[in-house]
Amino acid sequence: MMKTFFSRTFVSPRASALSRRIARCVVLVVCVTAVAPLFSSSFTWIGTLGGNGSRAAGVSSDGRVVVGSSANALGFGRAFRLENGIMTDLGTLGGTSSEAHGVSADGRVIFGTAYDAAGVQWGVAWFDGRIVPLVTLDGRPAAINAVSDDGAAFAGEGDRVAYRWVGTLPQRIGPGNPHFPSSANGLSADGSVVVGQIRFGGGSRAARWGEKGLELLPTLGGTGANATAVSADGSIVVGRSSRFPGDPARPCRWVDGRPEDLGTAGERGGIAYAVSADGRVVVGALYRWSSPTHAFRWTPERGMENLNRLYMDRLTRYGVLAWARDVSPDGRFIVGTGLLHRNSNLVRGYIIDTQGGP
Repeated sequence: MMKTFFSRTFVSPRASALSRRIARCVVLVVCVTAVAPLFSSSFTWIGTLGGNGSRAAGVSSDGRVVVGSSANALGFGRAFRLENGIMTDLGTLGGTSSEAHGVSADGRVIFGTAYDAAGVQWGVAWFDGRIVPLVTLDGRPAAINAVSDDGAAFAGEGDRVAYRWVGTLPQRIGPGNPHFPSSANGLSADGSVVVGQIRFGGGSRAARWGEKGLELLPTLGGTGANATAVSADGSIVVGRSSRFPGDPARPCRWVDGRPEDLGTAGERGGIAYAVSADGRVVVGALYRWSSPTHAFRWTPERGMENLNRLYMDRLTRYGVLAWARDVSPDGRFIVGTGLLHRNSNLVRGYIIDTQGGP
């Protein structure tokens, strides 16, 4: 139809040239419209504290607070809290560096690590900006890996044993056997269910501590598995599992204790880092056949999706979304870390608001 229309409007060589230019413009408009995104979700690269990089690790339930780590002007990594476009340095225990790894649902309680003046790294929590070390039963440094929605409980490990903290009070939940080191990586909304990993000579198993005590979750057939996060009610666990000895781990979801392979979108393997409150939105990273890793989102309706393909129109030409580290309880907000250029060290945190998106 378009070709017939322009052939009928031929009146002169000059008019024909003009018509051809108009035709090219019309075709261009049609092509641009055809590839334009049909959703209104937003993507934002996160800035820095004056240095050359940042990483986003956690997001509040309403997406207003993002936490992570950033290089400052002196090149030291510092934990940050970002709200309303203002990035705040959370400080240290007297040393040079700190990192924030996650945040409570209301954005007020943050956990991570910080160094003291002697160069010792401690697991810490920031309560409304006040930094407090969380320690093991014998007062030694610990690693903090998760916080409950209300900020009242934490999970982590110390001396290779899984721990839970209620407030700042430590509780050892791992076996305490040096031949079976353990870690706690995720918490249910109220902190009553903890998930993590127990390692042994021949491999590892995903673990769940709940009303029935310790439960070892089955693998996808291999010898290794790790649980990293859990749904609000503690019934759905996510992490990674291998299918056979030597197999790169794959993103995995356990529903009522049964493992489900989430797929890899054709890549080597992957890991799930976080899950929404209802267990239906899972985010993480895919291990690629070539570096770097690629961030993913999985849902029952859409399956495994590479975020770089979903948001390619929002990235710079060579930008890469490498990891998706957290998702808000409703599944709307995703935060993680990427590269401004895939062949550079220009690392930046990001936040995606998926509302209105795919």
